Amino acid sequence: MKNLYDEFDECENQKNIKKAALEFRKLLEEEIKVIKNYEFDLFPRGSCLASSVLLSSFLEKRGFGVFKLVFSKRNEKTHAWLQNHSLYIDITADQFKDNKEKVIVEKKENSLFHRGFQIDNIRDVDRLDFYDKKLFDLEKIINSKSKLF
Repeated sequence: MKNLYDEFDECENQKNIKKAALEFRKLLEEEIKVIKNYEFDLFPRGSCLASSVLLSSFLEKRGFGVFKLVFSKRNEKTHAWLQNHSLYIDITADQFKDNKEKVIVEKKENSLFHRGFQIDNIRDVDRLDFYDKKLFDLEKIINSKSKLF
């Protein structure tokens, strides 16, 4: 059974992850103008997997733990985001017309937006994801420019 302190810590962690995810999204938006990568040509549309892979590294390097990739589908459109034991972290949800938030960090059971998706697969982020998407340079630049943590 969770006590009050556990719930407070969870809430603080969620707030800190949201703060980091917002900073990451801002840095990513700035850097994809300079560093051309086809994964981000229509950002945020079509950029959810590459963005989530980069975000997982960003969060892990700041001590937030390891995240998994969630692969889903809704009305034949695919989408990907991150999850840990209790949260969904999505920095490209605004590619969908029914959502205006750029960054969603919510408890899994509270995320109305994500309930509309059918989850196809959940897996660990692999360093091959960085290789396949040619993300190493962008990862280094974003991590070096971060002012948090």
